[in-house]
Formats: sequence, structure tokens, C-alpha cells
Amino acid sequence: MYPSPKYPMAQAILLSEEPARPSLSAIEAVTLVMGDRSMNVLEVLKALEAGTLTPASQDPRTYISFILSQNKDRFERDPSAGVGDYRVITSDWTVAHS
Repeated sequence: MYPSPKYPMAQAILLSEEPARPSLSAIEAVTLVMGDRSMNVLEVLKALEAGTLTPASQDPRTYISFILSQNKDRFERDPSAGVGDYRVITSDWTVAHS
């Protein structure tokens, strides 16, 4: 349906929509915002929210904690940083932008 003077709300909605972003998995999004920094769960959540990448979860904090602790092939605790800080194991991980 094309914008029409008959439906001004529809026209306003169509004109205000943002372009679609590439779809990222939650793991890829966490990897992307962490980069080469050590971060705790709250820092990761704030970085995701700043990039409008917040996971669709009723409890995003617990979900991010789960991602960091269960994906041992990608994330590890950083003993040189504070308690609960994680880092990306290797910079070889690439984020697919499809």
C-alpha cells in the first residue's frame, strides 16, 4: 500500500521507518560490542542498548550472562580485570553481516 492523503498515519509511519539493519545473532552482537575490551554483564548490556542491539529477552541481563558463561569457545573470564569480567578469546572471530 502506498502512502495516501486518505491515510496520513500510514504515510507518517512509512516515512519514519528506519532502514533494516543486518540481522546479528545475540552471540555475534556481544562479540561485536566487546571488541578487544574486558567487560562485565552490565557493561555489555549498556553497550548493546547504545547500539540498539538489546536481545529480545524478558531478562536481558541473565541472557547475556548465560551467553558469556556458556560460549567458552568465544568468551573467557579475564583474570586481570575485575570479578565477572569477560573478554573475547581471539580476534579471529568475525561477525557476519548478511
